[in-house]
Amino acid sequence: QYEDYYQFVSPFRETLIKLKTGESFSRIENISNEEFEKTEIYQDLFRKQGVYHYEYHALSNTPDLKGGITFSRPKSNVSFTANERHLIDLLLPHLRRGFQLHITVANSQARHLQFTEMLSRVSQSVIVLDRSARVVFLNAAAEKTITEKDGLELDRDMQLFASSRQDNKAFRAALESIFLESPEDPAISQGTVQLSRPSGLRSLQVMVLPFSDPELKTYTSKPLAMMLLYDPEHCVEPVETVLSQMYGLTP
Repeated sequence: QYEDYYQFVSPFRETLIKLKTGESFSRIENISNEEFEKTEIYQDLFRKQGVYHYEYHALSNTPDLKGGITFSRPKSNVSFTANERHLIDLLLPHLRRGFQLHITVANSQARHLQFTEMLSRVSQSVIVLDRSARVVFLNAAAEKTITEKDGLELDRDMQLFASSRQDNKAFRAALESIFLESPEDPAISQGTVQLSRPSGLRSLQVMVLPFSDPELKTYTSKPLAMMLLYDPEHCVEPVETVLSQMYGLTP
């Protein structure tokens, strides 16, 4: 009810909106008891909820983040005393930090979920791994290929390796080359390698790229790489198309 209607007819709506981070609003200091009791929001909502003495504290009021905390008491109780307000003022800096941290974590988790869902929908096999070839993320297409254990496998420690010892050396060298690139080098490096398959099918083609997107880095603080796996036995979209889908690039 409040979100849908009463916030818009509140007599102190404009005052609350203009509060800066750290500022507070006390109902009794802005509107008398007599005037407040005549308002629509009190008659239809606050009276039923036992909200009479009302204080609001802005925890954040920026273009990116707006929010605060409200303290209220029913009419039968006394208003907030000076000592109580002082205690609230001592708590507010901690509440602000906790609120901002909570929102930051929630936003990061939401972006991470969107990113992983996007990767999961891509028909191309996509794997995110660290320098030791330990897998951080793999989509359904990559999981299917690895499960076949035909050219590329995963050990119990989630470390990726090629079925052929010789190919595995080439794969690890290609992966290592990504992390040896200078951070100041504007050129986008990549490592490519072909992995032979015990079944005799055509070799898997692997492209390893630097991975700088922060969304999957919530898993680990280590530098990461992205690996695109192409199986010539299956018809999939070209690598350029996959990258366009993932990063919203235009042709």
